[in-house]
Amino acid sequence: MGKYDWFLYGFFGIIIGLFSRKGYGFWKKEDGDKVFKKKLGVLGPSGSGKTHFLRYLKDGSISTKYVPTPLMKEEIKSIELIKNGKTLILERTEDLPGDDISIELYYGEFIKSCSHIFFLFNCNDFIRESNYRNHTIGMIKFVLKRNKPIVFLGTHIDVFQGINGNESERKNAQGKIIKYLSDKIPVDKFKHFEVINMKQINELEIIKENLFK
Repeated sequence: MGKYDWFLYGFFGIIIGLFSRKGYGFWKKEDGDKVFKKKLGVLGPSGSGKTHFLRYLKDGSISTKYVPTPLMKEEIKSIELIKNGKTLILERTEDLPGDDISIELYYGEFIKSCSHIFFLFNCNDFIRESNYRNHTIGMIKFVLKRNKPIVFLGTHIDVFQGINGNESERKNAQGKIIKYLSDKIPVDKFKHFEVINMKQINELEIIKENLFK
């Protein structure tokens, strides 16, 4: 690693952190509006945590083991979230697999029907496996062409933090991801980017809270 790499990773991490704290822009600003309906699309490569995330939004449950999504889209009933007098209704959506066939068959039309997109990918695989990284970047470019508001979540960050939750390793991993992405995609296209440990309820709760901002 070059002597300036640590600076670059930290710089990108600070920028993304500042963007993320502003929320995800789900809410309109009209006075008096207390209830909103949105159709949320959760996309990403296989094994990135899409089903895990949708189930958490639905009933607060956290899965301790990976169960692949069947190679058929699965319907998710509407989800109602309430916070500080605001009600956000996530309309009926679909849990789509992340394989190439599903992307070709379903993703284009599905994205058209959504108001907002969450794109999840595995941090560990993204950094360590070039094939996964190239596949993920290809998917991101495909989604970006649809001009929908997108939140990017890098999952499995706990692999880098280890059992002691090393924060410096987390920031290092986040910086590497941003560096890889910024080489291929303009940084303003992924201003809502966060890394997350999907096993931690408090981190999932922060993501959910940002839906109301």
